[in-house]
Amino acid sequence: EDCINITTAEMFDRLSSEYLIHPTDTQASYSNLAYAILGNVLSEYKGDSSYNQTLFDLIINPLGLKHTGLYLNPDQQKYAATGYDAPTRSEAPYVDIGWVGPAGQIFSSVNDLSVLMKQYFAAYPSLFQQDIGDNYPFVVAPQTLREMLRPVFINPDQKSGFGSPWEMQMLDKHFIRGKGGNINGFSSEYDMIPEMKLGLIALSNYDLDESIFTLPIYEILVPAFKSWMNSMQSSEFKPILPSNTDKYIGYYYDGKVPLFQVYMNDKTDNLMLISNVEGLYGIMTWMGDNVDDG
Repeated sequence: EDCINITTAEMFDRLSSEYLIHPTDTQASYSNLAYAILGNVLSEYKGDSSYNQTLFDLIINPLGLKHTGLYLNPDQQKYAATGYDAPTRSEAPYVDIGWVGPAGQIFSSVNDLSVLMKQYFAAYPSLFQQDIGDNYPFVVAPQTLREMLRPVFINPDQKSGFGSPWEMQMLDKHFIRGKGGNINGFSSEYDMIPEMKLGLIALSNYDLDESIFTLPIYEILVPAFKSWMNSMQSSEFKPILPSNTDKYIGYYYDGKVPLFQVYMNDKTDNLMLISNVEGLYGIMTWMGDNVDDG
């Protein structure tokens, strides 16, 4: 509780005497503190009076979100859900966690969160959408949104990992980027597979793990979407290819180790990739001429 009524300068003074538990980039660790620092430093860098002002200036107002913020106004209060404490099932009041607010105080609605999700979808090319939306009204640069979707740390099982701020897990060779949260009578789960333009949002006025709803749904939807995408790929979709395809045909090596072969499929006029890496095989999607002639 002593982190609620504190300044960023005071927090940095406290941290100056602390030390790392693990060396950098060796082990992932959940950190509300890191995001609290990030939000408050950004606010101070902009010269804003509070993180709430920063949130409105950069995200809420540009996206036209009507039911999102840190503090309920009278109009929002009319639509606000009542939270319930899990152990006692008694009503749980909204809380103000002060300086730590950037790490978990934001409230929202499914509609508002879906508007935000569309930003990620528009910024992320998919198999059937190579135009990332030059005319789309981005409030964050698409390069930044794509960077946010990248894994930062992959666990040894190669099937799960972490991003900024995602908790990632593999399902049918696709990474689900998800973020769950709980606070005083409320729970949320915000998940997406951007290359499929598939996302799920679950909000509850009870303290529980929302992934118990979203994961079973993904287990149904992902194979169905994948099957549809494969059928579209074989019958209707033709990827954009460079005019000088001969330059890219051949074998590619890492030193003396062959990695993959690129060749032209005479029947479909598609560039095909076949790899020594198990499971890597498919039609190449052209994203720009970045190959050196040498």
